[in-house]
Amino acid sequence: MKKLLVLLAGPPGTGKTYLAKKIQQVYESFVLVSPDELKESCYDQYGFQNIKEKERINQIAWEKYYEALADQMKMSRSIISDYPFSDKQKSRLEKMSLKYGYKVVTGCLTADLTLLYQRQRARDLEHTRHLGHLMTNYQLGKVFQRREEAEDLPSFEVFSKRCMQRKYLEFSLGETMKIDVTDFEQIAYGELMQKIATDLF
Repeated sequence: MKKLLVLLAGPPGTGKTYLAKKIQQVYESFVLVSPDELKESCYDQYGFQNIKEKERINQIAWEKYYEALADQMKMSRSIISDYPFSDKQKSRLEKMSLKYGYKVVTGCLTADLTLLYQRQRARDLEHTRHLGHLMTNYQLGKVFQRREEAEDLPSFEVFSKRCMQRKYLEFSLGETMKIDVTDFEQIAYGELMQKIATDLF
């Protein structure tokens, strides 16, 4: 098999993790390297007392992410990575793919930001969502019942500004295809799946 890195990009609320798992069900050779999972692990390991400490831990998580990505690339594994990627990550991902001889395919998931905010807020309020994403003060074992009052839970204005400034809807690396996820029942994943099959074998 060829060396392939599939990036699932787009704003929060687009269902990137769901799509990653769907791809893994079809192509079992893929390994998922998730920045969010590494952030959550670091939140539990280190904890943080304020937003400055949280930002520092996020940077530690990103370095762990690039290390994990490099480890998988050294083994020539097929890789999926899901995140609201932006220009902050683009240059390093591009350099790594060139260094290890990987072809990159990006699926950029898109929808109206109002709809995506509603989806993301509903997800944030679920008790399965890691509290570290929502808090400015977190330690492992912390319980917070009133999630709608969490300090780092963004308003629609903050959410939309973040998406626009970081150009989540425009991220592109390698061959890129836009996937409209407005209606989860009508999503055309077939083109991306076919592209993966063509590039992988």
